[in-house]
Amino acid sequence: MNFWKRLRLIGSVIVLGIAVLAVLVAVLRGSLADDEVPSQRPHPALQPQSGTKGL
Repeated sequence: MNFWKRLRLIGSVIVLGIAVLAVLVAVLRGSLADDEVPSQRPHPALQPQSGTKGL
């Protein structure tokens, strides 16, 4: 395996590792945010849209 193929393989492995780590961090932060702080924001009331709908 020559130098450039090996370098490309190493770079691909590093990028894949960073992507997996980012997904894990996002999942953990999302689950922690759901567990710790319940959503206290009131949901806005649905209001009918004015105007016509269509093409």
